[in-house]
Amino acid sequence: MVSQATIIRDLIEDNWALTGRLAKDPSDKMKEIVYFFDRQQVEGNEKTKAVVVRKINAEGKENQVEYPNFIEIQDVYEITLYYRVIDVQDVSFSEALSDIELMGTETLRILELAFSPSMDNGTFWQVDRSWYKHDMLDQAQPELRRTLTMRLSKITSFDGSLFKGFGGLLHFETINGHLYTEIENINTGGFGYPQIPENIVNTNTPVFFTGVLQGTLVADMYVSPNDISATEDFGINQIGTINTNSEVLEATLIQLYENDASPVQRVTITTKVKVISALYIANVQQMMKFSLSAQIIDYPTTTVANAP
Repeated sequence: MVSQATIIRDLIEDNWALTGRLAKDPSDKMKEIVYFFDRQQVEGNEKTKAVVVRKINAEGKENQVEYPNFIEIQDVYEITLYYRVIDVQDVSFSEALSDIELMGTETLRILELAFSPSMDNGTFWQVDRSWYKHDMLDQAQPELRRTLTMRLSKITSFDGSLFKGFGGLLHFETINGHLYTEIENINTGGFGYPQIPENIVNTNTPVFFTGVLQGTLVADMYVSPNDISATEDFGINQIGTINTNSEVLEATLIQLYENDASPVQRVTITTKVKVISALYIANVQQMMKFSLSAQIIDYPTTTVANAP
């Protein structure tokens, strides 16, 4: 069985694109290449330039934070970059400092290919990365070291068939309609038919009549240029459009959520609404948000199918 550290080492090595002094393949002019390991290097036989991946906890032994109904699993890796300075002249040392920073930038670029929630990669809802420097300068050939600690967090339910609220998608009109960049919260609040009581003569027992469907859907979302410049119906600039009958356009909102079952299942909630208000929210030290409030005009439908 291939270890998880090996998988990440292979990911970094396969996608390594630096050349020259930081190439992974030897050339006529550059014999000292960058090596990649899924374990600590053997003491006394360390490579001059290397990327070492170590998984802190074994598979199945990840850090866990347990809540009443779900578990937050934290998988921790340490990725250390090594660069030995053979020539300690000022120019060479400056080049070495620049090179190890380039190695760090390249490592981050590659890791984001597989572990970036903002790019919809993997199953992780949070990725925490932090660097620390622990150079070995008190030796004849100083060694520069940079270690990246990467903590991958995901939420899993005790029951894998339950659907997760994070990572949801919101489409307008059809599954191929406008997809908003990133949804923060969606609340379909209190929809249903009000019951209107009417007293019967000479009794305290009422009879009930069904009123008109009521309910409001509120969606808070982060905004990108694509949401603003969208030309199809229900981009931000089209949301409040009035039709030829002097009515607000009817919109269909499609929410998509997935679970951890095998195969993964997706629940689709389809709600017909008329947008009644919109609000921009821009606070200090926060991403700008767009809040949409819509009146529900038809009872939502919910379906489940295997995720594509």
